[in-house]
Parts: sequence; structure tokens; C-alpha cells
Amino acid sequence: MTERLLSPTKMAERLDCSRPMIYKLIAAGKLPPLIKLGERMSRVREADFDAAVQELSQQ
Repeated sequence: MTERLLSPTKMAERLDCSRPMIYKLIAAGKLPPLIKLGERMSRVREADFDAAVQELSQQ
């Protein structure tokens, strides 16, 4: 089973917010850090993202 990765754009779509807000949430430690895959490509594991969103929704 392959692990799905989400871009900051996809994360923003799923949370219905802007990309800058995604970066602010990452900097605040509310979302997992991005994994650098290349010079201009960063992603986050979907499972980590879903767990962080679940944690945020319970606060």
C-alpha cells in the first residue's frame, strides 16, 4: 500500500482556507511539518494531516 502525500494547496482545499493559512498552522505546530521532496516540492503524509485535523477539531 502506497502512502498518499498532500501538497499545501490540497491541504488548503481540504480545510477550506488559504495556502498562507496552512503555512501559519504549520509554523504554529498545529499541522505536521512539510517533507521536502525537491527544490520546489513539499508534501505532508495524508495520515499525519488527518490526525492533526482530528486533534484540532477536538479542541
